[in-house]
Amino acid sequence: MSAGQGAGRPIAIFDLDRTITTIGTFTPFMLYGAWRLKPWRLLLLPAGAVLLALTAAKAISRKSLKTNMMRLFLGQVPEERLRPVIRDFIALFRHKYLRPGALEVMAAERARGARILLATASYDFYAADFAHALGMDGCIATPSLRRDGKLLPGLPGENCYGAEKLRRVEAALNLPPGTARPEIVFYSDDKSDLPCLLWADRGVVVNPKPAFARIAAGRGLEVVAW
Repeated sequence: MSAGQGAGRPIAIFDLDRTITTIGTFTPFMLYGAWRLKPWRLLLLPAGAVLLALTAAKAISRKSLKTNMMRLFLGQVPEERLRPVIRDFIALFRHKYLRPGALEVMAAERARGARILLATASYDFYAADFAHALGMDGCIATPSLRRDGKLLPGLPGENCYGAEKLRRVEAALNLPPGTARPEIVFYSDDKSDLPCLLWADRGVVVNPKPAFARIAAGRGLEVVAW
């Protein structure tokens, strides 16, 4: 949807999992965190596999998945203890699991003066560090539950996914209603981001699965391979 392009600095918004990265980040982070902080929790892997299967079957929500995976593999963890774990996890992903094409497009967006944002369903406590490490200008992510310097299992709000992601993006941009907005480009690999892709001036679908590629073509979205 076009809405007054050219009114200020353009905005380029990127999804994280499988758009910038080649694999998802949520389950790997839960397992990496358990390995670093409480290795005995890896004995709970079968329970985690059940949660993932139930989510795939739509028997439980993604919000419930996040809460229960964190309960299994991290529990209540002081943010101070988690900080070096996040740092090393991101360093690992930057070395092994980033799409070179994503980095090239981010560089091109930066070169044309775009403001670059991350919009992801991943938890904010590590997604914000991803955005910072990649030189992005901000991060919109699923909020985490915090109390007394600790991260707790659970979400204080909704999962930043689907229509909720679009709501959070609009709230973060805080563009005045009725005024021309800057050009907005949204990059994502996943059909859950259709609300954001169709709302943007340019919706760019990255490495989609065949079914989503057909949907994207039918909706007039760009399809690219990185």
